[in-house]
Amino acid sequence: MLAIYKRELRSIFHSVIGYVFMAVIMFFTGLYFMAVNLGSGYPYFAYTLSSIVFITMLVIPILTMRIMTEDKKQNTDQLLYTAPVSIGRIIIGKYLSLLTTFLIPLALMCLYPLILMTFGSVPMLETYTAIFGFALFGAACLAIGMFMSSITDNQIVAAILTLVMLFIGYMMKGIISLLFTSENIVTKVLHCYDISSHITSYFSGSFSLKDTLYFITLVVLFLFFTDQVVQKKRWSVVTKRIKRGAFSTGLIVAVVAVAVLANYGIGLIPDTYTVFDVTKEKIYNISDQTKEVLASLDEDITLYVTASESNQDETIARTLSQYADGSSHIKIEYKDPSLYPNFTSTYTDGELTGNSIIVESGKRYKTIDYNSLFTTEIDYTTYQENVTGYDAEGQLTSAIDYVTSDSLSKMYVIAGHNELDLPAGLTTQIEKENIETETINLFDYDTLPADAACVFVAAPTTDYTADDADKLLTYLEAGGHAIVINSWNETDMPNFDSIWDAYGIHLADGIVVEGDADHYHQNPYYLLPEISGSAITSSLYGNNRYIFMPYAQGITVDETPRDTLTIDQILTTSDKAYLKTDPTNMATYEKEDGDIAGPFALGVYATEPIADQETKILYLTTENLLQDEVNATVAGANYELLMNAVSNMVEHEVTVSIPAKSYQIDTLTVPRSSFYIWGLITLFLLPVGLLISGIVIWAKRRKY
Repeated sequence: MLAIYKRELRSIFHSVIGYVFMAVIMFFTGLYFMAVNLGSGYPYFAYTLSSIVFITMLVIPILTMRIMTEDKKQNTDQLLYTAPVSIGRIIIGKYLSLLTTFLIPLALMCLYPLILMTFGSVPMLETYTAIFGFALFGAACLAIGMFMSSITDNQIVAAILTLVMLFIGYMMKGIISLLFTSENIVTKVLHCYDISSHITSYFSGSFSLKDTLYFITLVVLFLFFTDQVVQKKRWSVVTKRIKRGAFSTGLIVAVVAVAVLANYGIGLIPDTYTVFDVTKEKIYNISDQTKEVLASLDEDITLYVTASESNQDETIARTLSQYADGSSHIKIEYKDPSLYPNFTSTYTDGELTGNSIIVESGKRYKTIDYNSLFTTEIDYTTYQENVTGYDAEGQLTSAIDYVTSDSLSKMYVIAGHNELDLPAGLTTQIEKENIETETINLFDYDTLPADAACVFVAAPTTDYTADDADKLLTYLEAGGHAIVINSWNETDMPNFDSIWDAYGIHLADGIVVEGDADHYHQNPYYLLPEISGSAITSSLYGNNRYIFMPYAQGITVDETPRDTLTIDQILTTSDKAYLKTDPTNMATYEKEDGDIAGPFALGVYATEPIADQETKILYLTTENLLQDEVNATVAGANYELLMNAVSNMVEHEVTVSIPAKSYQIDTLTVPRSSFYIWGLITLFLLPVGLLISGIVIWAKRRKY
């Protein structure tokens, strides 16, 4: 086998064909690398690889067309049929020579992500997973090409047959959707040769054992088919044809059956154990929150997908499979609109987009339009809408909680004192928690509504009236719940402060400056407090997470509160923090005479049992933590803290408000000079160098 491998490898590199193949691959790789990665600054090399898949299919026939037909052309094929070496070893040797030729440009491609690393952060695990998937795809294409070369005596015919076979595999998904409107036995058979669907997972950030086995199976099968073609010709020379033919047919059926069973068997294993999310944001994995929700289900839920199983969105399909794997109570049904045109009319008067989802239990249902599964924003430079995130888990988990809840909670947002409007990002998460919100003015009510699960006080800047303060205090003393955001305000608010004084929470007059560089971001007013363990910080505490609190005030708490009252200081400064009592006239960040030494609490969580109820108060000291941009700086931790509190107050065992997973990426900053230098190297020098080397070697061999 080694001798065959060396012979074929020398043959490839002593001709122009191998160099032309590698030059074409490297040229188009360089073209897309220059345009996509260097020019547009995208750090994902998978974008380049996905762009050259079709090009690779076009040039692979150039490499494989001669691998078996060349022996026939030179009349050396009879030596194969009579050689003492097994046909299998000969075929493997030939195939490995093709694979080596293909892997050489791939090895060069492995250097491209290292180039990108000099210009910014590159997701290396995703990148090399994509390269691995591309290598498997190429290996399968080579095996198919080798088989096509074995069944004809003409190199051109072999190339055309290979191209047709690869094109059919590449377009199979579209062909199936064109010919069939529903899933059936024929479509399942045709899907066995759907090559493009199996490489997509590698390019989109997943490592799939199922797809890996699929490509390995293709390689083994087509090498086996090649072996059978050669074996049949070999045995026709030395023995009776009919016996060998009968044996070959039975063996082919057996091998194909084993391959089908192996792939079918691994297909039965839940994706949890066979598909691994390698994206930085873990876009395709469901969170621990969702897993807890699924584990606690005790009633059946059906997820109707408005698409056929073969035409469903692949990303959503992977998410749905994890929900089905997470609970035996989850059932997924596909309702192809072409077969069930009136199905959705039972659930909505409007039209649902294809691949939308209807979540239904015995209590109620909820529709999730396909477009709401992805977050988008408008690029005002081009006025195009760009997809910025994936929100399927957030929408599905929220819907499951909605259709299984016995009753839905309500949160009242207090207005009338120049409070902030809740930001869109936080409002979205509250809606996902299946909590209805209503803005009210205390002036219009004698008491807070009886159905208030909690109230939200968002940074008032004018004082409450004594009557308003009494209404809120009465609500809390009866076991009410409140989330309170206070903020720096030069106006005295004694009535408002009296509510929290009753719970041992007192606002320090001034802005906190942090003296420890480990506890602030960029400047000493942008605080990153220490997080302590509590009922609402368990997901943040001890996980290297941060809460971001720009321009926060300090809190002091009573050292000896009443016995029934518990005050947890959940967010605290370091011992080096100090308070600027007159921040509007501050002359320096440094500590001055008159500044009050810390440490300070920046957030507290107070609880007090009242009969069969329990008062709960989350008190935070800067309105800035509510900003979407501030929350994004700490990967959503600010809103996570607030939603943990909301979930705890409305007595959700697990918060079901899961934020969308961002597709946003930090683009690379590539200087124009580097763009031209690396573009020149990858687009011209490497491909042209390979091509010239091939021509020189070929010319020398012709001369001698």
